[in-house]
Amino acid sequence: YRPSAINAFTGKDADFQLIAFALEHGLTVATHERPKPNARKRVLIPDVCVAMGVPTVDTFDMMRATGASLHLASAPFDDGALVAPTLPGLE
Repeated sequence: YRPSAINAFTGKDADFQLIAFALEHGLTVATHERPKPNARKRVLIPDVCVAMGVPTVDTFDMMRATGASLHLASAPFDDGALVAPTLPGLE
């Protein structure tokens, strides 16, 4: 990878920490990214997971498998603020 790609991946975003946590605890990482093993301009989560032996799953496949669904707001609260999307059980 280019140095700029590595710096971006290990910078302020927590992607590398998420992968390290999953590795340490035997977890699977859910991501919408698709692997691109020949990429050099950007380090992608699935490619790092493969290199580290961490399983991945597509975000929508995870939602189907767990029965999770998004509940989007259709009306504002009394104070005018919109309801944030939620995942049941993770509110």
